[in-house]
Amino acid sequence: MMAARSMRLLLREHGACGGAETVNLHLVQEFAKVVDRIVWVMPSWRSEYFQKFFPASERLIYETPSWPRDWRMPYTLEKALRFLLRQKNLPGRFVFEKMRRALSDLWLGRIIRENKITHCFCNWTLSVDAPGLDVPLGAMLMDVRWRYFPETFPDADIERIDRQFCDWLRKSSVVFPISEATASDIKRFYPWYRGQTRVVPHGAESPRNNYAPSATANGPIATRPVFYCPAIAHAHKDHITLLQACAKLLAKGYDFELVLTGLGTDHFDNTHPNNDATIESCRAFLQKQHTLFHGRVRGLGYCDRAEVEALYQSCTAVVLPSFFEGFGLPLLEALQRGAAVICSDIPAHLEQLARYGCVDDVLVAPARDSGGLADQMEKVLIAAPMASSEKRCSSVELERWTWKDAAAAYLESLAAVTPNHSSG
Repeated sequence: MMAARSMRLLLREHGACGGAETVNLHLVQEFAKVVDRIVWVMPSWRSEYFQKFFPASERLIYETPSWPRDWRMPYTLEKALRFLLRQKNLPGRFVFEKMRRALSDLWLGRIIRENKITHCFCNWTLSVDAPGLDVPLGAMLMDVRWRYFPETFPDADIERIDRQFCDWLRKSSVVFPISEATASDIKRFYPWYRGQTRVVPHGAESPRNNYAPSATANGPIATRPVFYCPAIAHAHKDHITLLQACAKLLAKGYDFELVLTGLGTDHFDNTHPNNDATIESCRAFLQKQHTLFHGRVRGLGYCDRAEVEALYQSCTAVVLPSFFEGFGLPLLEALQRGAAVICSDIPAHLEQLARYGCVDDVLVAPARDSGGLADQMEKVLIAAPMASSEKRCSSVELERWTWKDAAAAYLESLAAVTPNHSSG
């Protein structure tokens, strides 16, 4: 088996904010401690962002995913293909897509040769073409949500998403589902897959991190209980059930605030209809219940890490009502900050609670059940005056599986695969 120190990793970053971004930051931090070199391929605007988190190093190199301008012929061809593929009714689209993939693989191949890359690791596969490379490819698999809830992809070609995912399964030397739930889904929906698989969950952050309360740009400390939901405005995050639960509690006379972060949540309080069905259902519900909710809901949209950190620390409880997750990173993040947590009873959430021995430290509500969720939130409201600031899940429990453990598992499995075993 190859030693981690002699490995040279090619990583891909596709601009996904939120949880995927957090995963990138933690894994690159751990990989950089033990591998010889990391070449991180991403758009230039993203490299400017990530360089804020990592000191300059010869061991961490940033590359763009496209041919540079000084390679005139491939650059011009790539630019032309991008233009053509933006056309809605393009005859022979498949041919042009194949040309674009081939051109991209040629550029990645050049990066691999110049940097003597030994392995490639990708942590985002959704709606992304699997590269064809001459080095072993490891792919993190988040979930197969489109197989359960295709309606949560209203503007996407589900068949194309599935074809791309199958291509990742075929080309990857080893696939890494992020939970046992995702691993079970792969077996259920893709029984033909017989390749190497290893479940590698996301990890807890190092206990060395000090989560002391910090200032926030969102105003003074709240004078009433605050429920906080960090989730992008996608249907499976189930904001509508959360709003329905809040309406039940407000109607009973409880006074509290609901804070939402995540792309799209800042549109919930718009006065005009939205083209996004999920956002529109939440917006319409809040408009209908305007008198009940007035001044009690703040949809902040995408927030930087400092703002999210402050909300985790200062809220009365974190509420995670999703009816589907591949993992559900906010649950683990909330536990690390010592926040009270209410989450849905989906397999991915229950798996995390069992892993860290926190089953008795979290209130669990049936998914898609506004009444059940309201009942659990009411327990928090009743107990709020007596709430303790002590951590509910100890650092010892959280050390059972950290990002260091996750990174080591990825590298161990990748190191066991030589280029001769690559299926790309």
